[in-house]
Amino acid sequence: MVRHFFHYLFSHRWSLLLCGLLLLTLGLLIGSTSHQITYQSTQYEAMKHYLHSDNNAYLQLEDDSLYFLYPDDLNPTFTPDVLQGYSLLVVTYDTQDMLTIDKTAFNTGTNLNGSAYHVVQIAVYDENKKNPLIFTSDAYQKNPHGPYKNNWFAGGFFMLLGLAFFIRIFFLPRPIKKKEAVEEAMEQLGMSLPVATSQFYQKAMVQESWPPQELPSTHE
Repeated sequence: MVRHFFHYLFSHRWSLLLCGLLLLTLGLLIGSTSHQITYQSTQYEAMKHYLHSDNNAYLQLEDDSLYFLYPDDLNPTFTPDVLQGYSLLVVTYDTQDMLTIDKTAFNTGTNLNGSAYHVVQIAVYDENKKNPLIFTSDAYQKNPHGPYKNNWFAGGFFMLLGLAFFIRIFFLPRPIKKKEAVEEAMEQLGMSLPVATSQFYQKAMVQESWPPQELPSTHE
């Protein structure tokens, strides 16, 4: 059944044209979703909880917002020990990178549950909002205003696929018109059919004109 479907799809001009248009439209829609990712930063907040394991860490600020980070990816490496003498944080995070977390600390039972954003930079300040220590990821250093998410590669794939459907149309056999189909069928049956038909009519119209034919007498 699937094989029959694809055979039908690739052997009819209207189906190739329709699929080509759909793929072209889909590619344009995907490509048009390309956009600039903007980072956002919190206000000055105190850290409420910090859970970690291996290279994964999860923090909660006083406003109960949640974030996840990879401490070793920050330069310098971020640890809670650096907060000695610092009480405020400004967290910069990627709004497009979010996880749903449900983490419980085995030693305290503290549970962090909810949507958490990916941290790309942490700045810690003293109580006077001065003397900052800044921990920055490579992603933030390369694109401090946020990276550009380019979807034209994926969109271009579908557009090229649609173009392939259009090209396929030119390789299909030329459709045979009804008149040509009838003539082709007659040729397959034999070329003598029109001649035989003509001879039949010629024979039907032949009459004898000599010798003169006597008209039947009307007298008794």
